[in-house]
Amino acid sequence: MNDWVRWRFETMLTKEPETIEWIKRMPPGSLFWDIGANIGIYSLYAAKTGKRVIAFEPDLQNLEALRHNATGKNITVVEAALWSGVELLTFSDQGTAGKSGGQLGEGSRLLWTETGDRMMQIHGKPDYVKIDIDGFEEEILLGMPEVLSRAAGVLVEINQNLFQIFRIMKRFGFSEDLGIGKLRNRSSDHNYIFRRK
Repeated sequence: MNDWVRWRFETMLTKEPETIEWIKRMPPGSLFWDIGANIGIYSLYAAKTGKRVIAFEPDLQNLEALRHNATGKNITVVEAALWSGVELLTFSDQGTAGKSGGQLGEGSRLLWTETGDRMMQIHGKPDYVKIDIDGFEEEILLGMPEVLSRAAGVLVEINQNLFQIFRIMKRFGFSEDLGIGKLRNRSSDHNYIFRRK
């Protein structure tokens, strides 16, 4: 365990209270996709509360910790970076488990990307999708029109392109869930929770 991993576990219930409440409200047995799962804090919480989890993570150190954390739980770990298309891109691994901020299009490791719609053919239709990738959220959404047309709820940590993302979500029949969204810490990341209208 390093300081990043310790911090993630210690702040799990307080860093993003809206995420915890959102997961808590999902019906047991729901299929939850955690895109950008990091070491799997929210995947673990979802599995503990009776959800089936598919956790996507491309960063090598986070992936190793995620696989360790998911062992024996109702979590399927997928080594993949989701994107708007299937492409060969570079990726910047952070080099420390628990750290975030790895980016597609930077770094030196070559990585094939996948789309959410292609992953749905393999892993099934998600009921709920969490996207936390520290940028390029719009690219992921553009690669999953089928997923978005079927999911009941989506949480997006929006780091850029706020208006475009809201436009995409509206096009697929979502509106912001202000009831849960008001729980967001002022100091936390910019999580927006969308529910089907």
